[in-house]
Amino acid sequence: MFEPWTEKYRPRSMKEVVGQPGAVSQMLDWAKKWARGRVKPPALLLYGPHGTGKTSAALALASEMGWEVLELNASDERTYEAIKRFGAGATMGSLMGRRKLLLLDEADNLERGGHRAVVELLERTANPVILTATSNRDVPEGIRKYCLEIQFRRIAVSTIVNVLRKVCDAEKIKVEEGVLETIAEGSKGDLLAAINDLQVTCSGVEYVSKREVFTSPRLAELNIFQVLGVLLKARTCSEARNLLFSLDMPPEDALSWISENVPRMLKEPEDLERVYNFLSEADLFRARLSRRQAYRLEKYMCDLMTAGVAVSRRGEVSFVRFQFPTAGVMFARGRGARALRESISEKLARHCHTSAHHSRRDLLPYLLLILKKAPSIAEVLQLTEEERDFIGA
Repeated sequence: MFEPWTEKYRPRSMKEVVGQPGAVSQMLDWAKKWARGRVKPPALLLYGPHGTGKTSAALALASEMGWEVLELNASDERTYEAIKRFGAGATMGSLMGRRKLLLLDEADNLERGGHRAVVELLERTANPVILTATSNRDVPEGIRKYCLEIQFRRIAVSTIVNVLRKVCDAEKIKVEEGVLETIAEGSKGDLLAAINDLQVTCSGVEYVSKREVFTSPRLAELNIFQVLGVLLKARTCSEARNLLFSLDMPPEDALSWISENVPRMLKEPEDLERVYNFLSEADLFRARLSRRQAYRLEKYMCDLMTAGVAVSRRGEVSFVRFQFPTAGVMFARGRGARALRESISEKLARHCHTSAHHSRRDLLPYLLLILKKAPSIAEVLQLTEEERDFIGA
């Protein structure tokens, strides 16, 4: 019977978790506190790139502490109701008197309402909880405040080579010198991927030479300027889509860059029409994703902004100097003005015994006229020189 080596050689104890000594130490310190009762914070947030051992470390910790594991992974339904059902046992111990570990994978990719259910779970849990995510920034602050955040880093090539060598020894497979190094380097710090590649390479053989090495294709990380430069030259939808997967920024930000720059590269009006249609549809999905927290919609946004844009071009492409999204520039430029407006509104509100919203809407527009009639009011309000310049006084 086929058994994935990633499962067969998964760490069974924290001593077997490799490449993350700091994370292992923090996890053990936190877990031992549960012997004395409920711990604050009640959850760990393990974050870092795929294949760095987050889930394996959580399972190894449960095994070492003798905890029962309840797991909700990325393939399960992750709505409000589903997470409520998952956490139903969080307020009680198991029948055997053991604690339960509630393990929630990919906490940065929950469906609508899922975030609220997780917060409610963390507020009342009587058992340890571990969440995993690729990026801690994509986990809402409402969840993070209940978590001790622990970073998992890409695993060093030398560490991956040592793990692969142990697997080969256990499977009684001999390899030519350099084979394991090639696989480890191709994994880009992803131990899970390296073990998968090793299993594919060694399938059905007892000796592996360098020319027989298989490494699954992994795109190097690209910056947004590189992506913009080749997006309209993509020959297939999958090629365009893969550019986004290799990009070092969130898809929502990439959409702003593409919307700002790609239309400037097109010469034909028909091409512009098609591109704008796809980009407007992508923007609708971005708004729905943000408003409803419906992360399953992200794939449609990504397809429209990459594959949709790439297939829209029929004519020639112009060379342009790529620029920062205008909306972002305008927002940044206006940040100082908004801060001054808020400061003046709050000072008005305090002296007029009203809200800042009311003073901003009904009083601030007339402040310049008032100061022209009674300049001393500026002293009463304690307006700074910068604030006076802002209102033109």
